[in-house]
Amino acid sequence: MLLAQWKPGTKYTYPESMDGGLYCDKSGKLSKPFPDKPYCVRGVESVKVINKCKSSLSWCQTMLPGDESMIIPTLVDSEALIAVPDEKYWAGTAAHYYINGPGSGVEDCKWGDESKPIGNWAPYVAGANAQGGKTYVKLGWNPKWEEQAAFKSSGPGFGLRIECPDGGCNGLPCEIDPSAGSGKVGSKLAASGAGGSAFCVVTVDEGKTANVVMFDGSGGSTPTSKKETSTSQPPPPETTSTTVQSSTSTSSPPPVTTSSSAATTNSTSSEVATSSEFTATSTTKQRPTLVPGIFHENGTTTDSDQKTTGTVSGPSTTSSDTPPKTSADKKGEAGRQQGSAAVAGLVVAFIAAAVLF
Repeated sequence: MLLAQWKPGTKYTYPESMDGGLYCDKSGKLSKPFPDKPYCVRGVESVKVINKCKSSLSWCQTMLPGDESMIIPTLVDSEALIAVPDEKYWAGTAAHYYINGPGSGVEDCKWGDESKPIGNWAPYVAGANAQGGKTYVKLGWNPKWEEQAAFKSSGPGFGLRIECPDGGCNGLPCEIDPSAGSGKVGSKLAASGAGGSAFCVVTVDEGKTANVVMFDGSGGSTPTSKKETSTSQPPPPETTSTTVQSSTSTSSPPPVTTSSSAATTNSTSSEVATSSEFTATSTTKQRPTLVPGIFHENGTTTDSDQKTTGTVSGPSTTSSDTPPKTSADKKGEAGRQQGSAAVAGLVVAFIAAAVLF
């Protein structure tokens, strides 16, 4: 499911990007910004996740507009549809997911730390959105996971690939098989992001479906039933401490005003994409904790951003990555916008990791 309520007229710039969910006025009364719309809506049903591992695992969707915490879980027992927004979604953004390993549950969709590869420290990330009838799906390594020697030495324990059973896909193969080595991606169009983490992208034709198949070292078992579990409001993000910089377009919760006095410091590396460029932004913020899903009338704070923009070689890119284009429309990237810099004419964007300091 996708969020269908946010502050009308907002753009993808901070702090407007926080204004997702219900509206809380000065008197504390909640209301729907769009009274005639539901709280949530179904997305484009063009991407399915299939679990061939020996135990269930969870996909963690981030909140945007909102604090971008990965608190919208989908438990994948055998298979499930994931939410894919189209161009009508807020600010043209796409869905971003952290992919936890086998044995994980919905409770593992949260801000994590280096002690366990879950949440924003999960091994893999994925992004998806649709435009003009086509769906763009992206798989990549999470640079936060790759930075931890302990995680790399034990390995992720599972891999994933994109399959299109009915054809109609451009960009195959697109696979991450850990037996090929950490950080490797099986794709002729593989590229690397700002942190050096590899990814691949598949374009799915209108009316076709892409399957993201997850497998373990033994190949797993064939799914026999379908089970989809999704919740929308786990507890607020935890306060943790790390010292690592993320890569490929990720983000941690920006500031908002709440009654809490607890403070966290987040460092992010974000990536915004149009049809021809990515912009990498490094941001350090200190902010109070918050409850996602509600925006406030007087929700203002101050923060200090440090931004760096560089150039990475590749076709029509700025400070990040896109794979070589093989189709005339040159829409081979997928994911969503992140960070505080919005670019007009967004086609798709992708976040590869979030950092909580």
